[in-house]
Amino acid sequence: MYPPDITERNAWPGPCFSESGGKNEACNEENYVFAAIGSVASGWEFEEPEWRRVNQPRLNEDQIGLFAIWNVAGQIENGGITQVFYNSFGELAEDALQGARRFGLNRLADILEEAYDRFARPVPIDREERWRLLEKMAGMQPHDSEDMEAVSEIFKKCSKVFDDLDDRYFDLLNESGESILITLARIIEARKGSFFKE
Repeated sequence: MYPPDITERNAWPGPCFSESGGKNEACNEENYVFAAIGSVASGWEFEEPEWRRVNQPRLNEDQIGLFAIWNVAGQIENGGITQVFYNSFGELAEDALQGARRFGLNRLADILEEAYDRFARPVPIDREERWRLLEKMAGMQPHDSEDMEAVSEIFKKCSKVFDDLDDRYFDLLNESGESILITLARIIEARKGSFFKE
């Protein structure tokens, strides 16, 4: 079926946290987050503008926000903010910022907003456009996206622009004492009606 149905919701797997706020030992936060956004994650087609135009309106704001934060945070943790803009997941950049504000993750939202202001606002959904902006930021000529030497040079030069924000992101995680997955699991539990079947 095209486009795939991304609106199917899983049954709520039960609480991930006790009433006192502690994490239940039986809860795996990665599985919990994926249970909440699994159909979105498995059905989302990056770099397909028509797919996005048709399907994104079928999701609620909580689903989009959570999916976007999950992906953008994963990119930051894997390769820094530059990687968000370089990879396909960058199409979710503005959605992640809106989701962070919506969920009250204001320090995360501030980091994202500052990064986006340094890059381009709004962050382009089109990956090629983001590549061109990174090349310009790095003072380089357009290149073939498969040229790994050029990609490496872009990352080296652009990462310097975002290093302080990468550090702030990891400081935020260290201060909270929680991984982004646990934070997202807490949001899911507080808003479970947005993510699971009733």
